[in-house]
Amino acid sequence: MLYRLNALLRRLSLMALCSASISVSASPATSVVEAPLPISKPVAEAPLPVIDDSRGVVILQYHHISTSTPPITSTTPEMFETHLKLIEDEGFQVKSLPWVMERLQQKLPIPDKTLVITFDDGYLSIYEAAFPLLKARNWPFTIFVCPGPIDQKFSDSLTWEHLQEMQAAGATIANHSYHHDYLVDRKTTENGALENDEQWLARVRADILSTEARIKEMLGVEHKMLAYPYGEFTDTMQTMLREEGFIAFGQQSGAIGYFSDLTSLARYPAASIYANPATLKTKLYTLPFHVKEEPKKTLLADDEVPELSLLIKPNAFRRAQVQCYYQGQPINTQVTEETVGEESLIRITAQAEKLGRARRHRYNCTAPTMNGKRYYWYSHSWVRSSEHDG
Repeated sequence: MLYRLNALLRRLSLMALCSASISVSASPATSVVEAPLPISKPVAEAPLPVIDDSRGVVILQYHHISTSTPPITSTTPEMFETHLKLIEDEGFQVKSLPWVMERLQQKLPIPDKTLVITFDDGYLSIYEAAFPLLKARNWPFTIFVCPGPIDQKFSDSLTWEHLQEMQAAGATIANHSYHHDYLVDRKTTENGALENDEQWLARVRADILSTEARIKEMLGVEHKMLAYPYGEFTDTMQTMLREEGFIAFGQQSGAIGYFSDLTSLARYPAASIYANPATLKTKLYTLPFHVKEEPKKTLLADDEVPELSLLIKPNAFRRAQVQCYYQGQPINTQVTEETVGEESLIRITAQAEKLGRARRHRYNCTAPTMNGKRYYWYSHSWVRSSEHDG
């Protein structure tokens, strides 16, 4: 009885903590809902061995640092400074993205509470509002830029001179495609037909490589790190990026670790309602599941409701409290034991009853650590390209 009472109290407190965690994908005119933290489930713990190889890194994602830009992708300068103070007060180490990527690839030690700060699109407010605060702390950061708006001298865009100055102060400038197109979509060819698979992939490859070449021309660097525009990508794009030697980042939430797929690395958006310092603090402490198998990144058919099937190692989390979510609500989640070869693993399957008509969709799965102080977090996103933003 005492155990059930404690579980009920814990569930109520978690629901209160996460009541404000409904959030939007960090790209214009889209909305995706962030999962609340897990609730207790009356399932006995599986008698599998506990493995703890989950040391990981949290990457934060920002766009505008302004009060006069679209709220869905904006963090006010005051709130941004609140985030930086939170990071300081909690004792996190802010590292550069290349530093972290090198250690993940080479399996080198990474301190606990390691954090990376990133910005997408290259807006002027990064230079005007964020850069002074970061420079004062001597903190590195990454800006994923699109050369098209820079070369066309858009009024709200950074210039190459701004980027040169920030790079000299420790910023990493990386690839966000040339014009921020919807890269998963097929375009119409000169004869009026949609691109076939080969034409589409050749165009996407050329876009990414020409962006990398332009950054190298103007800044003398070639990091080969891409942030997918709108966080959209497919397994075909991932294969192409591996062939070209790229690392790539999405907009699905979660921590990353040694066993994360280097062409689908997660980041936490920190704009709009994601900017809440209380829920952000919880996310700063999250850990990555050790994923052994996950679904391929394919486009959704019009009425398709995807099933998530995830094979993971039994890290030090409470298996009875694994729960997946869609649009902030718990969805049907099954946790079973599975043996692959001689390895004991856990299979998580989850599926929503139906999806909304949005373009982008995401399932988030979480589980508390054994001591209940931190959370493992995994997110998987899908794109229905027949739907359009706005």
